[in-house]
Amino acid sequence: MKKMITKVFGKPHESKAFRFYYWFAVTVYFLAIFIFLLQFLILAFIDLSQAYKPLLSAVFGGIVFPFLFRVVYATNTAIYDKSKGSKGK
Repeated sequence: MKKMITKVFGKPHESKAFRFYYWFAVTVYFLAIFIFLLQFLILAFIDLSQAYKPLLSAVFGGIVFPFLFRVVYATNTAIYDKSKGSKGK
């Protein structure tokens, strides 16, 4: 499971704050996908014509969120590393 998470989200940073941010985002990601799929199942039983909306949200979010997370996380960690390195000089 950790290999899959590392492939999708990248590797966590050494900093405790960034590591917490990383695992919090991963947890929220899986929780959101679970809720979208649960909503899809409930709506599929009630009205099949409306059931596709949460399924589209789950698929779209499942693809876009990890990509955006990697971009933002890499940018933030790069800024952190650069500012940390320049303080010591």
